[in-house]
Amino acid sequence: MKSDSRILKFVQVSPWPIFVFFVIPFLVVLGGFLHISLPLTDSKYPLLYNNVCFTLFAAVRLLYYIKGIYGNGILEPKQCDTDNGITCLITF
Repeated sequence: MKSDSRILKFVQVSPWPIFVFFVIPFLVVLGGFLHISLPLTDSKYPLLYNNVCFTLFAAVRLLYYIKGIYGNGILEPKQCDTDNGITCLITF
């Protein structure tokens, strides 16, 4: 049984949640063009908040990606069989 739920996997792997961050800039531009106040744009800095949330979202996805690479054994630390640890560090 997998530990990740379907919703968590959708948020962390799927490209569709990224499009949510296009909604607020679109509403800001549309509200300015139509001269009306739309939802999610009533705050003083809606684009700043959108960019901060997008940055956090991207950081979480990056950490999930890195955890997946190291967790699946794709990039494992090299094991050294010799007694000389310096030789192990120099060789690739």
